[in-house]
This record gives sequence, C-alpha cells and structure tokens, in this order.
Amino acid sequence: MSELISPESIVPQLGIGEGMRIADFGCGSGHMTMELAKRVGKDGLISAIDVQTSALETVREKAQSLGLKNVSCIHADLEAVGGTDIDGETQDVIFISQALFQSKSKEAIITEGLRILKPMGMLVMIEWKKGSGGLGPPDELRTSEEDLKKLTEAVGFHFERNIEADRFHSGMIFRK
Repeated sequence: MSELISPESIVPQLGIGEGMRIADFGCGSGHMTMELAKRVGKDGLISAIDVQTSALETVREKAQSLGLKNVSCIHADLEAVGGTDIDGETQDVIFISQALFQSKSKEAIITEGLRILKPMGMLVMIEWKKGSGGLGPPDELRTSEEDLKKLTEAVGFHFERNIEADRFHSGMIFRK
C-alpha cells in the first residue's frame, strides 16, 4: 500500500464519528484502519477484513501497540457474497482503499458492501487513478473513475461526491 495516501488527510473528509461501525475491506496492513479506529472511539468498531492472514496479524499487532481495542480482524474472501460473515445492514461505512485493482470480481466486493451497509450508509472508495503513472499497479489493472462509478451505481449505490486523495489516487463517496 502506498504511504502517499495520508489517513490523517482522508479520514477527516468523511464525517466519521464516535460509535460508528466501519468495515475496512481489503485492509492490508491497516494503513487506514488505525486512523478509522481512533475516530470511532471506544464505542465504535472497525472490522478489518482481508484474505491474507499475515496482513491481519500486522493489523492486530498495530492495534495492540496503539491500545486500540475496537479493531476486529476478519479473514474473508470479499468476492463471495456473505463472505465477511457480517450481519446485513449493520455497518455505517464501508471503506475500500487500493483493493479493487487486485480483484477478479469488483462487482462481488461492492455487492457484499451493499449487503452489510445500513440504509443511507456510506461507501468510501479510494483507488489507483488510471493513467497517473508512477507508483502502483500497471495501468491495465486500474479502473477508470468513470467505470468505477458506473459499476458501483449498477450494484445499487448512488454517487455523492469526490474526495481529495493524492495525484495517484481518486477518492469517491457513494450512499446506499
């Protein structure tokens, strides 16, 4: 995951509040997870979800070292509907950062987000910009912002607005 994206600059743009329940899809080593956990406080919960057990172990270690007791690690295949094993309509926010480019089924991941998100809940998507060059995956693995919007809206979300990320990433917010 690129350290260019600053959790301290992204998270304040989202209106994350105390007590929220957030699913961090494809959390990796927890780059964004820790900032989200700080924002939701002791009454909130971050479900850090990844298919790689080594990444989840890193998240556990980071949360423990920071004294964050509101991070739950879930080993799951996000491409399987119901794969998170999280009850439907229980999450305030679904956070997907730099994960979709690795997926063979972006639609399945977004559909799982729709399933567990509360009505009017927020989907935050941060992905590598197509054509931005430089760091990150090859351009053929990236999806254009326009195509991501179309796909996400086809699943059942409504585009709300763009958020500032960095020159290599685009950020978008959708509502259920």
